Amino acid sequence: MKILITLLSVLLLPPLPVAADSSADEIVERYIAARGGVDAWRAVDTMAIRGRHVNFSDENDFELLRQRPDHFRMRFTQLGNPVVFGHDATGSWWRFPLFGFSWAWRTPGNDAVVLARLADFEPALFDAHGKGHQVELIGEDEVDGTPTIALRLTRDDGATETWHLDPETHLEVAVDETVWDLTQGPHDMNRRTYFDEFRAVDGVVIPHYMEQEYGARHVVIYVDNVDVNPDIDGDPFSMPPPRGMEALRTIAGTWDLTMSRPDPRSGEWVDAANADVSIETALDGMILREHYQSTADGGLTWVTRDWSWDRFREHYRIVVGDSFTGRLDILEGTNAEDEWLVVDDVASGTSISMRGQVIHRQERIQIESPDRFVIERHRSIDGGESWQLEERHTYDRSVP
Repeated sequence: MKILITLLSVLLLPPLPVAADSSADEIVERYIAARGGVDAWRAVDTMAIRGRHVNFSDENDFELLRQRPDHFRMRFTQLGNPVVFGHDATGSWWRFPLFGFSWAWRTPGNDAVVLARLADFEPALFDAHGKGHQVELIGEDEVDGTPTIALRLTRDDGATETWHLDPETHLEVAVDETVWDLTQGPHDMNRRTYFDEFRAVDGVVIPHYMEQEYGARHVVIYVDNVDVNPDIDGDPFSMPPPRGMEALRTIAGTWDLTMSRPDPRSGEWVDAANADVSIETALDGMILREHYQSTADGGLTWVTRDWSWDRFREHYRIVVGDSFTGRLDILEGTNAEDEWLVVDDVASGTSISMRGQVIHRQERIQIESPDRFVIERHRSIDGGESWQLEERHTYDRSVP
């Protein structure tokens, strides 16, 4: 029936000619007004779009979150696997099990360019010149027999798109572009996206039906709900760190470190030294890198500590270096039942030898709150059979 109606409209209603004095800017102005206008869009800071996503002939739910200026996160299912695309100020990332990886990683090559285009909060024709794009009027055209007004959009990165607008409503009928899809081979391919069922939501006009064809792919998106200016909890747009590192996120920052030791005569704990500590995030959250200067033993010693999670062995690995011994100590382990993270160097074999003794090291780490954590340092001279507490490090978050 839809095809029949389209054919009748083509036969009975000849295409409306583009006015001789129309310019690309005038067509774009009509398009922006049709999508709700600049003021309505600029009043929107966040948006949540939910509905159904069809690919490989399988229909599943999807969720798209947006936040100004260019943050987005889309979640859907593909061949039974959960897929997540994301973008923030640091770039694009995805969790794409189709490649055999269950964790999030940086989107490679031209796929990152395609995801970056999706990060535009507003349609690309909004303030196109301000974004560095160029818009040219091609003139009268058609999409599958439907008359259109065609515009050529040249993005700031050189990519070109053809936007087909309805001559009466000035809304999108289709957009043609060149994309890259690593799952279909390392080459460019043409993609056409169809748009339909435009509805106003809190003043902004959103297409509620989109259909794409490129290579062997056929994707359909049905929008069921659009929420304008919702509260978005946390930071869903940044690439998530490895599973084990999520629990350590709060220790990034600057800290006031107090080192204490038991008095050899009284047994009471006394402060031995203080230090200013910096813990920085590296490799997209895969590593936390700590460094400080220590004067605990009467001299000046540089100390570094790299915190990481080995996803293949499912344990933590902490590499500690100091300028006094001039070595790296590799501590490995996981959470104990009492919620302490316990790591030691027994398995790694990076113990030290002093006065004829082999000394192993253990660290027990507990995050007491977002503003305090404690490391208890133990030593063993019997190969890890027993441990003696020798030092306590208390980290309190620095107040700016």
